[in-house]
Amino acid sequence: MIAGLKVRWQGYSLRERSLLALLAALSLLALLWLLLVDPVLDWRSAARTDYQERLTDYAEADVLLGRLGAGGLNGADDVGATLERFGLAAELQSGPDGTTARIPAARADILFSALSALERSGVVVRSAEIRANADDTLSATLVVARAE
Repeated sequence: MIAGLKVRWQGYSLRERSLLALLAALSLLALLWLLLVDPVLDWRSAARTDYQERLTDYAEADVLLGRLGAGGLNGADDVGATLERFGLAAELQSGPDGTTARIPAARADILFSALSALERSGVVVRSAEIRANADDTLSATLVVARAE
């Protein structure tokens, strides 16, 4: 059988042999493309899509966890920690509208710096009642809650 193919191959002209060799090379290239390259490209595309979906899921979970973290005591722990960082002694009470913080005495610059820090951390001051004390300090009653 091989001898018959050899005789047949020798019977072709140089031009026909070149075209048959080119046809065989292109057929091999197409076969390699279909068996190797195309599945890898499909896998890569699916991986990119899956990655984007996972990023979206992660962002949604991060938002939900942020909301859960703001729940419970309505952020009383965060508010207390922030006020303590500024050296403010506050009485905290959680309620349905948010956390109420009563600060008996504070310097004005420290009080407003603490309020600014609360706002930057995502806590909204819903109401603030600030009064001057006799010793040139301020007392404040604040109602704060997480921004929604």
